[in-house]
Parts: sequence; C-alpha cells; structure tokens
Amino acid sequence: MKHNLLPVIFCFSLFLSGCASSVEMTPTDRKKIQTISINREIPKGPIHVVTMGQALTMGISGALGGAVGGGVAGAVQSSTPNEPAARTMGIIDKNGIEVETLIREEFIKQASARHLFKVAHAPADGEIKIIVPTWGIMVPSPYQSALRPFVMVSVILKDASGRVLWKDVERSSHLNFSVPRHSLEEFEAKPELLRDGLRDAAVAAVAKLMDNYSKQ
Repeated sequence: MKHNLLPVIFCFSLFLSGCASSVEMTPTDRKKIQTISINREIPKGPIHVVTMGQALTMGISGALGGAVGGGVAGAVQSSTPNEPAARTMGIIDKNGIEVETLIREEFIKQASARHLFKVAHAPADGEIKIIVPTWGIMVPSPYQSALRPFVMVSVILKDASGRVLWKDVERSSHLNFSVPRHSLEEFEAKPELLRDGLRDAAVAAVAKLMDNYSKQ
C-alpha cells in the first residue's frame, strides 16, 4: 500500500494554521443542521510510535492545550521510520486495517445513537470533514513491550455556504484502559487485536467529540 504524503502535509498544515482551536456550535445553527454528509476520503497522517512521556509533551496531548508548534515538531520527529512502526504498518497493510474507516464508522454510529445528526448523502444541511492528524501505538515505557493503539480525530462542520459551524479535535488517552495493550508479537499473531484496539481508540476519541458537541 502506497502512502501519499500530501494528506500528511495537509494535516500538519491544519495545526499550523490554527485548526487545533475549537469553534462551538450556536443554538441557532444546531436547529438548522438536521442532516449531514461525511467525507469518505479522510486525510490521515503517518503512523507514530511514541512513549508515554512523549505523549504528555508532544501534540498528542499538547495540541489541545495550545502547544501546536511543538506538537507538530514532535509528531514529525516521532514518525521517523523505526522497527515498531514498520512492523505495525506491515500488519495493517497485510490485513487491510484502515484506521480512518474505523473512525468514520464509529462517528456515524455514535451520532445516530445519540440522535445528534442524521447522516445523509450530499447535499445535506451540513458537511462534516473528518481528519486523522495523528495515530499509532504508545509504548508505556522503554522497559515494557505492551503497546496501546491511539488516535486523534479532528472534525469540521460547515453549512451549505461553507461557513464553519463547529470545529473540534479529540484523542484517545494514553491512560484509557478500555483500549487493551498487546505486544507486537501478539498483534502479528492475531491482527484482529490491532484492529480492535484501533476501533476501541476510535470509540474513545469520538465519544469525547460527541460529549463536547452535546454540551454546547
């Protein structure tokens, strides 16, 4: 599977241009938006393999706190090719695991379950663009081999005129114990463990987005 660098550059440019900041939905706009369409081609950054210490200091957690520049720099550095990343991508490519598809499916599922939106084909009242700026696996410490999948999800909702109505970004936490940890050897022996882990991470990140939207 070939990985196009254009979506990667686009994702990071979003952070540099301030897209990590949020835009809250107004009550008036919420009444107007009953149906939404969701992009099928989802921009996705490269896989990251980071330690818990890096997760606390780089963009995976820092981007939400305003450390956007440092977060992007850390993310680019952490995406340097290494054995865990290469082996994980090997599992993903061989078994057709698409993290962006898992996230899109989870977004539709939770939006429907919470009765927040009705997903429809375009044209709809609004269009949601999902972006996956960063994702991958976390290593708790250099002395542990168990890995926890994680994702960061950004959403931008626009009306028919292109006006941004809602913009938010969330991620699955490195302390989210609902996402099980496994070794690379376990992922290689049972690829569904990696698929399920990324799905669990998607569930956690999307749930935060839905909670944020509901509280507006």
